[in-house]
Formats: sequence, structure tokens, C-alpha cells
Amino acid sequence: MSLKQSAPLNPGLTWLLHKRHYRESSWLCELLTESFGRMSVIALGSQSKKRRAVLIPFQPLWAQLKGDGELKVLTHVESERPMLPLLGSRSFCGLYINELILKSMTKHDPSPEVFAAYQTCLQQLSQPEQCEASTLRHFELTLLQSLGYGLPFDQLTSQYTYYRYCSEQGFVGLETAEKNSFTRAHIQAIQQRQWTSPELAKTAKHLMRQALQNALNHKSLNCRTLWQNVEST
Repeated sequence: MSLKQSAPLNPGLTWLLHKRHYRESSWLCELLTESFGRMSVIALGSQSKKRRAVLIPFQPLWAQLKGDGELKVLTHVESERPMLPLLGSRSFCGLYINELILKSMTKHDPSPEVFAAYQTCLQQLSQPEQCEASTLRHFELTLLQSLGYGLPFDQLTSQYTYYRYCSEQGFVGLETAEKNSFTRAHIQAIQQRQWTSPELAKTAKHLMRQALQNALNHKSLNCRTLWQNVEST
């Protein structure tokens, strides 16, 4: 069946994760969609002012696609509502979760839990009164659980006060504290998503970085390097 004959696809609410130039006048866009999960599409007419204004991160979209192969063509796109205003460091947080999804989720494997968590994360990041770190930790935990890399909290026992996290074994009990170890109390607080104190927030960030390595297949994140460069200027 040719592209012109194929029936249009409506992926539901859609978010742009990333785009790059494709050939002379198109974009290759990475999307997170409600119905089909993560997918790549070609957006023709990249010189169009309307398309440039709409195809931006943190902008909820309605899209229509066509094509029989894995790489679809974006035939129509419009904003579902105004773009979420992520300013300053919060824009880097948004780029961070976009890159997490791109490098951890397989294409065409929809996850309602991740999609809902992604929208909630962006909405909270757009609200200055919401804590950035707490918002990111909530999303990271949901992403890990959805991908099958959830933290094995059931390994904790009263026998040990200290644990280290190992990607192959999970939580390994320790007789005494070691470098990069965690207390059982802190891990249990993270299980309950309670990380309000500075010490717990630091522990949660450190543990999430270790746990995400498996989901990312040990790939580095460009947005972290970019943010570090910005902070150093």
C-alpha cells in the first residue's frame, strides 16, 4: 500500500522529545504519544513558520500520521493547549526527562504510567512552588518501575542497617557503613517517596543515578554535561 493510500493514524495526545534536520526541508522528530508510546516521524515543511512555532518541547500536541513502515510521516499537527513555561534550570529538567525517555524506552511500546508521569512532571516543573528535585525523583521511580528496573525494596531486612546498591544484585547488606552506602532508613523513606530533608534528597539523587544506569544501558546523558557547562560559566 502506498503512503497516499494508507489510513491516517491518530496517536492521541503527543509530546515532542527531540527533533533534528532531515534532508533539506524536513525534521526527524522523536515523539512520546499516548497511544503508540515513543516513535520517530518525519515532519515535512520545516521552513513553515507555523510548524516551527508548534513543534517545540513542552508543547502538548494533536498530531496525525501516515505511512505503513516504522517511520511515519507527520501530516498534521496543532497545539492542544499553550506550551508549559519551563524557565531557567527547569527547562534543563524537562530536557533531562526527555533524554531519559529517548535513551531508555523502546519504540512502539506504550506505557500509560510513564505517559501520565511525564505529563505530571512537566506540569509540576512549570509551577515555581514545586520542588524540582522531588518532581524528578517521582518521575525516575515511575520510569524504572515501568521498564522493569524497579528498585528491589523487598530485599531490605532488619538484619542490616547499611546497604550498597549493585545493578546485578540489588541491595546488598553491609555490617558497617562504606563509601556510597545507604542506610536502611533512607532507602525505606525513598520507597515511600519521602525525600524532603536535604540529606534524604541527596541520597535519593545518588541512588536514582545508580539505578538508572541499567535502564540507560550505561549511556551518558548529554543534558547533564550541558547543564554543568552552563553552571560553570
